Amino acid sequence: LERILPRLPEIPGWDFALHYEPQQAIGGDFYDIIPRQDGRLLVVIGDVAGHGPEATLIVVSALKTLRFAARRHPSSVPNALAEFNDELRRDVHHHHFLTLFALELDPAARRATCWCAGHHRALLVNRERPAPISEVGAAAPAIGIVKGSTLVAALNPVVIEFIPGDTLLLCTDGLFEVAGADDEQFGHERLLLSCASTLDQP
Repeated sequence: LERILPRLPEIPGWDFALHYEPQQAIGGDFYDIIPRQDGRLLVVIGDVAGHGPEATLIVVSALKTLRFAARRHPSSVPNALAEFNDELRRDVHHHHFLTLFALELDPAARRATCWCAGHHRALLVNRERPAPISEVGAAAPAIGIVKGSTLVAALNPVVIEFIPGDTLLLCTDGLFEVAGADDEQFGHERLLLSCASTLDQP
């Protein structure tokens, strides 16, 4: 799995950071960074329902399928996601699905268009904005549950116009589920508090 996951891009004026660590055992969390036309990037993060080797096998298959669909639809992320969705529905058992957050980043224009398929929203953090912490993304069905045509109709794009100092945080619910010594999970509220406590940092 580590061999198939991509390296982070190097783009002047942009910083990319990644932390990828299974919580307990091998699982179904994944990410991908797919070059698009005109210097754009398709960035995705996702989570296959379930854990263990079966979920990881689905991740490997899903990454290959997603890359193929992205090549077939170089100018339409929703159409690529629809094809990816229908291929996944054909290839895996009916009780498997995955959540996905996708964004097409245009570094030159400092703009990203985001789609959220069953995944939780991203966090946009910048102390210079009127809302220093805001959630980004509009709800739509997860990948593999409905037909591709239904998914496309439900996907609602959200556009981010980046300004200097912005941090966009994408994560899976594995972050929320990490438990402390008292077995209490980290949770979404602690993530927001962590972002708030580090607003003064780069």
